[in-house]
Amino acid sequence: MSQMQSPELSVVLPVYNAENYVSEAVESILSQDFENFELIIIDDCSTDSSYEILKKKSELDNRIRLYKNEVNLRLIKTLNLGLSLAKGKYVARMDADDVCRRDRFTKQYSYISKGNVAIVGSNYKVFGTKERTIKLPEDDASCKLGLLTCSPFCHPVVMMNLDIIKDNGLIYDENFIHAEDFEFFIKLSKCGEVHNIQEQLINYRYHDSQISNVHKNKQIESRVKAILEHYNVDEKNLVKSILAMGKDSSAIDTNQFYKGIFELLLYKNESLSLDSWCNIIFNASKIDLVKYFIKRVIF
Repeated sequence: MSQMQSPELSVVLPVYNAENYVSEAVESILSQDFENFELIIIDDCSTDSSYEILKKKSELDNRIRLYKNEVNLRLIKTLNLGLSLAKGKYVARMDADDVCRRDRFTKQYSYISKGNVAIVGSNYKVFGTKERTIKLPEDDASCKLGLLTCSPFCHPVVMMNLDIIKDNGLIYDENFIHAEDFEFFIKLSKCGEVHNIQEQLINYRYHDSQISNVHKNKQIESRVKAILEHYNVDEKNLVKSILAMGKDSSAIDTNQFYKGIFELLLYKNESLSLDSWCNIIFNASKIDLVKYFIKRVIF
């Protein structure tokens, strides 16, 4: 991309202390077969050599726009800064320790550029301390059903319509820490169609020390807060209310929905009828239900 050409796509990459991985992440973006993009990298006051690594790369490729926060803003403020800096019609997310497939942007762009599409994610492969492949719901109805309980998207692999985001004044909300992406997706899903491409377009690096693993209870607490704010549900009977909403859905894939229901039950410790439990167990049979029953016995 020349300096004068407006990018069709902006890629937002927040970085904090990722010296061991960030070079591979950046190279996987720069080697994409989709060409018309800018890469916005924001270093959030790393204390390792991340910024120095990135500075050298930015000097070799004019698609990179490198920024360094004056103070540590943390993730949510940094994400919002990235959105404000983006010049493209679409914005793609990426984390500093993940690796894109070479055709990721081409696949997502070909879908999101047709019609009123707000979000396009994909399936993904987990590697690192754990290895597995993750299949996410595909169609609009299934993704929106999933959003009643948890995120049906892998945040680092989404591509979003930046025009829709800016036209509706959407930002990542700091009131939903550790679930800011979930709350953002709820808002954005109300503005257009959402979808997951059924291919693994990213390799997602798993660490036991990741925020989403260390702060799981806080994440679920923020998810509940987002659900209560954006959906007409009864706080005292949260799970029952959500089950009632999902009952009339036209979604094809309900697995993500029931996985989220299971996590909410662990958090809320809500009583349900036997019929409801049979439905949840049948639809989320791959989940380890032992944790729930242990919790019921103890509490």
